[in-house]
Amino acid sequence: MKKYRKVLLIAASVLFVSGLSVSVTAAAMGLPRLIRNGLGGWTPQIIRSVFDSAVHWRRAIWERGWEDDDWPEVKDGTGAVSGLSEEEESGSGTYRFSEVTELDLSALGVLVRIDTGDTGGDILVSVPDDRVHFSHSENESGRLEIILEAEKTLGKILSITAEDSVKVTLPRENKLLKADITALGSDVRADRIPARELRFSSEAGYVEIGRADADTLRLNSESGAILVRQGTVRSLAAEVSVGTIAYTGNIDEDLEARAQLGEIELSVAGEDTDFNYSIESEMGKISVDGDVYTSFDMDKTIDSSGEKTAELSSELGMISLQFYRE
Repeated sequence: MKKYRKVLLIAASVLFVSGLSVSVTAAAMGLPRLIRNGLGGWTPQIIRSVFDSAVHWRRAIWERGWEDDDWPEVKDGTGAVSGLSEEEESGSGTYRFSEVTELDLSALGVLVRIDTGDTGGDILVSVPDDRVHFSHSENESGRLEIILEAEKTLGKILSITAEDSVKVTLPRENKLLKADITALGSDVRADRIPARELRFSSEAGYVEIGRADADTLRLNSESGAILVRQGTVRSLAAEVSVGTIAYTGNIDEDLEARAQLGEIELSVAGEDTDFNYSIESEMGKISVDGDVYTSFDMDKTIDSSGEKTAELSSELGMISLQFYRE
């Protein structure tokens, strides 16, 4: 059943973004010809421009109502739910979940805003519109799974605006052990998610994180865009299939970046000599603080006598690693 659900989610998300999936597929199939014709390193920019166009209209819809904070209040009785152990389908309202240690949230065709607040240690989920289907399950170990789906009628999906956004409020005083956020044809905005391990995935969606403070941050873009405006992490793992990832912030220990057809842009506090490097490139392009590596089938190790490690691998994509002083 879960496999069937995921197939439906991915299929609907492709329709939801903008209908450009055919163009993207065609671009991917034409990569060998483009490279033979001499475009080479320009291929990732072509792919990126396609996806930027695909998510631009949804991003614009979001920003038109971004300041609207008119969310439903938590109610007693039917408006507040606590201690559920079995999956239930819920309508609009605000729901409360207690003693959560792990959060797994998936969004399809939905605008989601995630923030922190004084919630008494609970997680609050505000669903303001019946067009958004809200299902959830919770187990005894404290793992909470939430699925948010817009109605699968395309016209109703396109009519959802920022005023219909789902708001998830996490407790400011508690740090989750793990949070896994997936955007399937959705716009997900997170100001801050307090968790030791954070994972964001985008499949034909757009994810923006204002502040990422975690021991481990994992970013995976299958066919969408992920933007981290300010990160403070011990280790960062970024992987792109046909999409884009942009990260700005601190990395205390380990960096791993892998690009198949997309692009990864990293702006890291410090200097290039803070890291020792392992660089692999098949037919892609890797740039480290202005030094460009584009050789075919390249495998290079750089010992900078640094205390950190960076593993950079590109097949047909592009990785850019730049440094700045705080």
